[in-house]
Amino acid sequence: PLSRPVELLMKVLTFVATAAPDTSKAELAPGRVLSARLLLSLYAVDAFSWGTGQIFKYEVVSLVKEKQWCYLVASIILTAAETCIEFVASYVTPYLYERMQGSSYVSPRQLVHFALRVYFASNLLALCVYPCFGLAIHWLGFDSTAVIVLFGVVRSGQYAFGNQLGDAAVEMAKPHWMTTFDGSRLVLPGCCRPLLTRRSTEDHLACYITLIKFILMFLMGGLYVVVREKVVLRWGMASALLIWNAFAPFVLLKNFGQLAQALPERVSEREDTGDGEAKAEPGVRRLTLLRFQEVSFLIFVVVMRGVPPQSAEALMNVIMLELASGVQLGMVVVGGLGILVAVLLKIHWRPDAPLEDRTSLTAAAAESEEDGTSQNGSFVRQWLRPAFTVTVLIALGAVCTTFLGRNGIYVAIIVWLPTGPVLKLWDTSLDSFLFRYEPAVVTDLAYWQNVLAVLIQLPLLAVNWISLESADCTQSDGAELRAASLLLFIASGVLFLLCMYFACVDPSLHASRSLKGAVEGQVRSGLRQ
Repeated sequence: PLSRPVELLMKVLTFVATAAPDTSKAELAPGRVLSARLLLSLYAVDAFSWGTGQIFKYEVVSLVKEKQWCYLVASIILTAAETCIEFVASYVTPYLYERMQGSSYVSPRQLVHFALRVYFASNLLALCVYPCFGLAIHWLGFDSTAVIVLFGVVRSGQYAFGNQLGDAAVEMAKPHWMTTFDGSRLVLPGCCRPLLTRRSTEDHLACYITLIKFILMFLMGGLYVVVREKVVLRWGMASALLIWNAFAPFVLLKNFGQLAQALPERVSEREDTGDGEAKAEPGVRRLTLLRFQEVSFLIFVVVMRGVPPQSAEALMNVIMLELASGVQLGMVVVGGLGILVAVLLKIHWRPDAPLEDRTSLTAAAAESEEDGTSQNGSFVRQWLRPAFTVTVLIALGAVCTTFLGRNGIYVAIIVWLPTGPVLKLWDTSLDSFLFRYEPAVVTDLAYWQNVLAVLIQLPLLAVNWISLESADCTQSDGAELRAASLLLFIASGVLFLLCMYFACVDPSLHASRSLKGAVEGQVRSGLRQ
């Protein structure tokens, strides 16, 4: 059994959702449950680290505003530096993994261990550095330009490099987690009497992971909005998170052998040697060796995950620094509840049939796919429709902020609120796709997805900078809002081109080269297996 402190830590990290044995099956080894809980706790560790990163980013932007500089320019500079560092971190993840873990083969167990080591080192550095800046700026009065610039540089380096390394390793390991969760049930909430339990399938696990990340980020965002006006409360919250972020991965590392005993050691098998045994291949494939449909997958995912957040970055700074705290809190609460309800409804509507009945469910899904009604295989409903919806909502919001004056931002907030649930539901479809994809090559997709998602930020940042310069946000009131609106129009144009390609061109390609064929073919593939 786990020691009492470790058991309490695991309960805190999995208080949103946890894993439990499936009582309808044969008795599950306790180590399998512990390993499943460890994997869920990784997203709690990541969410808390994200919270501190966002707090200190807004701290830098607020200091810039107090200096009467254009804070949107400062935000773009911070984001640009962060993007460059994240690209380097994502790209070198396999190389650092090989050096630190002593293995070049893809191993979910070793990737998780590597991620925890990186999270601990990054958060320990943050605990040592950020309080010094707080004391220097707010208590000793050292708020010169040089100090603020140094603060921004340190924040970008610590958060972007350390946390991105951990995130990239987790994403590379995640597609192989179904073997660990097999035979368990997912429980929501994880801290008290269960209200919603489901068997650990690809769709359910994707939804529960999304809920863990979102609920923790939602709680931290709401708390920050409440305390951000008071320096002592704001830095008190940040300090508590810094201590917790260093403590949690340290304890998980100390007990890793016991917690990770059911994690698979090696799964990267890429070619058959002819004698019925697969030959393992180290590392990840080069981008040029990916299949055409895999490249299409990367294009769709990179644009959908990169363009909407980057286009909204400037607008979020306007909302955080110009609107009243009550409006911000209302936006967080309403938007958060919308996402929560959407994901919970998706879980509720998913069947929870016994494992032995999954073949019949797959057969029914395959039959319904022929007339376009498949719940599991519809590319149009689960991938293309969310992309069109987000495109339209972003464009409508940009129209409101551009032509309705200063009050247009309030109308735009109402228009944009549905984008949160739409994107979160699409995230669950993406994770389900990766859970079902070929185990021997899915790590390559996860790796290049992380690398390219960061790389695409650079041209978007260049467009953002040109837009800000054309709006001249340092010269007139409301210029920041006009600049943010221009960015949203550009983003909607990029998303529209993406939708047109995957609605008109991709379906006409052969199934082996089409992303639509890959997504909808997973149901038929599961039936054949």
